[in-house]
Amino acid sequence: MVTSSVFILFCGVLFLIDSSSSEKVVGNGRLNLRGPLKVHSKLWHNKKIENGRIRRHVIHISKKERYKNLIGHGGSVIDKKAYDPDSVIADILAGMFVKRNGIERTPHIDFQHSKRFRGQQLDTHKLTHKQKVKFGIESEKSKDIRKRKKRNFVKDDSQLWTNGIVPYTMDANLSNDTRDVLQHSIEIMNNLTCVRFVPDDSALARSVQHQNKVRFLNGVGCWSYVGMINYGTQGISLQDPGCISIGTAIHEMDHALGMWHEQNRGDRDTYIEVYGDNIRDGGLNNINYKLMDTRDTYPYDISSVLQYSFRAFAVDRSQPTMRSKDPRLAFLAGKATGLMFYDAKEITYVYNCTQNCANPPNCQNGGYVDQYCRCRCPPGLTGTLCTSVVSSPGCGGVLSLSPDGEATITSSNYPQNYNLGEECVWLVKAQSDKHIQMTIDFMDVSDNGYDTCYHWLEVRYNLMGQDGPELCGLRKAENYFTTPDEMKNAMILKFNSIISSDRPSSAGFHLTVRSIGTSCVDHPCKFGKCFVTSTSYRCQCQPGYGGTNCDEIVDNNMYLYANFDGTGISFLQNIPTDNFDWTLNSGGTPSTSTGPSSAHSGKYYMYIETSQPRSQGDKAILSSSIVKFPTAQERCLRFAYHMYGSDSMMGSLAVYFHSSSISKTLAFTKTGNQGNQWNQVEVNVPVLQNLQVSFEGVAGSGYLSDIAIDSVELRSHNCSSPRPPTITYTIEPTEIGTTASDNPTVDVTAEVTNLPSTSPQTSLPDKAFNASTTEPVTTLITNRYASSPMGSTTASDVSINSTALPSTTTQVSPPNKVTCGFESGQACFLRNLVKETIIQTEQGPMNLQSDDFDWITGQTFKVKSKTETSTDLSHTFESRPSMDPSPWKRPHVNCETLAYSYTVP
Repeated sequence: MVTSSVFILFCGVLFLIDSSSSEKVVGNGRLNLRGPLKVHSKLWHNKKIENGRIRRHVIHISKKERYKNLIGHGGSVIDKKAYDPDSVIADILAGMFVKRNGIERTPHIDFQHSKRFRGQQLDTHKLTHKQKVKFGIESEKSKDIRKRKKRNFVKDDSQLWTNGIVPYTMDANLSNDTRDVLQHSIEIMNNLTCVRFVPDDSALARSVQHQNKVRFLNGVGCWSYVGMINYGTQGISLQDPGCISIGTAIHEMDHALGMWHEQNRGDRDTYIEVYGDNIRDGGLNNINYKLMDTRDTYPYDISSVLQYSFRAFAVDRSQPTMRSKDPRLAFLAGKATGLMFYDAKEITYVYNCTQNCANPPNCQNGGYVDQYCRCRCPPGLTGTLCTSVVSSPGCGGVLSLSPDGEATITSSNYPQNYNLGEECVWLVKAQSDKHIQMTIDFMDVSDNGYDTCYHWLEVRYNLMGQDGPELCGLRKAENYFTTPDEMKNAMILKFNSIISSDRPSSAGFHLTVRSIGTSCVDHPCKFGKCFVTSTSYRCQCQPGYGGTNCDEIVDNNMYLYANFDGTGISFLQNIPTDNFDWTLNSGGTPSTSTGPSSAHSGKYYMYIETSQPRSQGDKAILSSSIVKFPTAQERCLRFAYHMYGSDSMMGSLAVYFHSSSISKTLAFTKTGNQGNQWNQVEVNVPVLQNLQVSFEGVAGSGYLSDIAIDSVELRSHNCSSPRPPTITYTIEPTEIGTTASDNPTVDVTAEVTNLPSTSPQTSLPDKAFNASTTEPVTTLITNRYASSPMGSTTASDVSINSTALPSTTTQVSPPNKVTCGFESGQACFLRNLVKETIIQTEQGPMNLQSDDFDWITGQTFKVKSKTETSTDLSHTFESRPSMDPSPWKRPHVNCETLAYSYTVP
């Protein structure tokens, strides 16, 4: 019979299979373990063994390879919503967080019907007499004669298996399914660590100086002793059915190596809460939950194969037995499919797998030296020392931040729709004593409209080798901070639009990453930048703001503007004490015949979604409480509102003022259907100390009652005063290129380009205008850090040294008079933008595309007589027959300057 060999993929591991056996691969790429499967476990016996082992036929591969069969059609699989809890797609979806309509949702997958969860429900430990005495289960006078001391993976090295060799036998009555799972699990363990599970009649088994061995059996439940008990044969039970999965098998094998459950760790109370009253079989005295005295070599890993699901052993399965103190990582518990990154790392350390490495590499960024004396890198990283990223061409990269520095990361083409088919990885680094703060200034990433991401941004902020939450939907002004558990100065960001490239893309994301000190974690500076001091922190405020946390308006001529399109934090925020939230949205609302079809200005607006689960009378409140107004003066509130739907169902919109001197006072209200259009309102604000403004949307009696607001201005004078012209000052950093502004820009670079290296100014999230009381000129000062998508497929790091800006806040005053008539030889404050070189890669410079073509100087002639002409110069642009009409395809210059001089008094 002619035979051949093929590689097949299973649970993140590549196996060499003999085609003469009757193995099968089903349509979703998962192995059919119902048929006999012959794995070449003898292959390493037939090769020369270097340092005791060769495992070329078992390769631990990336997550991308594991999901390879889904690439390009993941969207259609997601939309079927028939999620097998043991499938690859379920593993992908488990970490997704979709934010729409003011609510964050996760996909509904019933993991309590997974093989992993069933195995946990059957899991237990076999304990020796000494252990039972230690835990108060038996007295010293028990007749149990086994002499095993209390076992702990890292504190009792004498109970580790000699030379990492674990002889084993398999009972003859084990099913083919059980044998196949065990063979795969043994190969994974042998490949990822120096521990070798070997048949008890092999030469390696005979080389050890003891008679201890493991017996795999079909007993009652899933169980193992912990460590080598020095009592001859010790069992590992895998009940069939119930315990037959790779995750469960490796879980029990880890126990046999000497590992307790993750929730048994001595430091577990720092990371999780345990609810003993809902744990069956003894509550907190259940041995699976009992607190142990452990050394805890590596950080607590909620994704460990030894971490139970949060509902395992529950008396009431609708309630948890444990809770993560970081809810964003709760999805990891109980989802391990095999030997996870930190499980393998800890086994490698405890069993001294690198003791024969003559010159081990100094692995970086969470990587560790494996038994082959090479660096094993966290997923997404690569290179000899784990210093490069695995990323699609043209995106991703390594960003090195200077102390208190910052940089911008955007999706491809931002703010236009990002590319499909990308897997972009960014590694963000800071100095060792710094944390990384990542702010989602803006995100619009595609999802199914409810609870599942088509594309997503993974934020790995806790442990480098541990998956992070996968985010999508509409988000703004959200912060993530690295934890101190492993590398507080490093964060990995991974964007995926490749799996569901069969679904359309969206606008993408704009992120700001910062290097901050520990005192600045949780972002105490509202409208400014945080710096660590010897005792705490200090805030360097954006122009117009002041106070300890940069939340006070100190420039009485400044006014605020929010159209909800810009990046960063708005001066209007949802409050936590109402019934539901206002929601950022673009286009139409989910319900037909209600709500706007587009924004009043720009692309995005805020609205209240009144469909289920909303009830009549539910309130959503946007408040200006994030900003303090210490000075009492007249102000003008302008905004646009949209109230379209059913006359009988429509709720109400109200605007209130209140301050330290007056209680909540109604300033504006509307009820009922106001038609399918945006309506504009002006409201004079009385002279109030410590003013606060709030917008209150009240749900009506049905879903046809969506209410929206947009283009909100809080001006620094009475509404009857004329609106002054606006000049935008753009302060350009010296080391990072700036994005092109769509606003008219006065060139003041001569006054501000030589800034000191520490400035407080960051991107103004709200437009903050300064109107002079004598000469009403409005100024908008911004400082926009930008970089094109950074990345390289080479091993070289792509680094940006983000220089911080001056340590004192300086309001830049406009020149007394700025004139541009476009006359020959005359200086002009308007100029065509040019491409700014951002970084240098091995492929050449990567440039920021500022615009598509240039304005040119034209000439018009007015005929005075047959012999005399006079010349009037104006600025025009030359149309192009094939020019893209997209608003992003335009020259960046103020169109008000066409055909006339523009003078600022």
